[in-house]
Amino acid sequence: MPVAFLRSLAFRRLLGGLVSAGLMVALASLVDWPQLRAAAREVSPLALLPGLLLAGVAYPLHAARLHLLLAAQGLRPGFAWAHAVTWIGQFYNALLPTGVGGEIARLYHLLRYAPKRRADALACLFLDRLWGLGSLLVLTAVALLGYALAVGEATAVRTWIWPIALASVGLLVAALIAIGLPLRRWPRVLRAAAVRLGGPARFLTLARTRRRAAASPAVHARVLAVSLAIWLAEFFSAALLAAACGLDATFAEVTLAVAVANLATILPLGLGGHGIREGALVGALLVLQGPAAAATVERGVVFAFAFLATTLLWSFCGGLVQAAAIAGWCPPRAATPVKTPALPRPD
Repeated sequence: MPVAFLRSLAFRRLLGGLVSAGLMVALASLVDWPQLRAAAREVSPLALLPGLLLAGVAYPLHAARLHLLLAAQGLRPGFAWAHAVTWIGQFYNALLPTGVGGEIARLYHLLRYAPKRRADALACLFLDRLWGLGSLLVLTAVALLGYALAVGEATAVRTWIWPIALASVGLLVAALIAIGLPLRRWPRVLRAAAVRLGGPARFLTLARTRRRAAASPAVHARVLAVSLAIWLAEFFSAALLAAACGLDATFAEVTLAVAVANLATILPLGLGGHGIREGALVGALLVLQGPAAAATVERGVVFAFAFLATTLLWSFCGGLVQAAAIAGWCPPRAATPVKTPALPRPD
């Protein structure tokens, strides 16, 4: 790996760590410390345990989604392999901004498994992110509808509900079109842009990858179902953590706050999204609950840090899987040669 890249990576990690630390300090400065300590002392570790355990359910589901997408591209390294790579990706997500570390780790192991299938590996990771984001927006729109029905004539709801609902529908429609529509039927402008950006050879590879993905619509239906289950596990886990922290918030409010926090981590700031996620979580709760939340902002901060601790704990488990993989105790091990299946006729 080039020295310049390592230096750049180290600088970005240092900068991200400083940003995260600054955001954490800014968040802590907004609260009354005696009240914060009192709210933290009221939290029982045993009360946090159900939410903590439920959060861990999402990771086998992430592995199942990756396994399904790999199978759709003719790659079958096994569920144990997908599970180990998912945990390793989670570990690196906690160390680098915006989850890029996890994607690099997963791509690295995919290319070790199938070095001649770079385009298919990238397609799997892209579809994995696309279905994850699409299902998050769908559930966010549903939560907004529930919140709107509960609070009635809230101005904030009238402002948010339609843009998010339309964005959710638009993203899913775009994903289905991208998978189902042959490239020869794409608008000429898009086809020309794809050829200019990637070149004719990569455009041909994209066409073959899309054709293989379109040949398995049942797989993608299962992928969407798994994606929804992943977010539901996270939302219910967050609701349990909020209740354990004594936060008086409805399930719809917690769901919307967690959705906003996850969307905020897309910003290329902070280390693993730490600080941004917690600030967005508390800020969303303050907006959703209005003046009533100001009196219990300390409980919201305790909830945000409990949410952070849960994420870091499971990321630490991913670090153990990474150590075991380096020692050769679990997949992924050394590169495994894979026979490339016959590609379907291009679009």
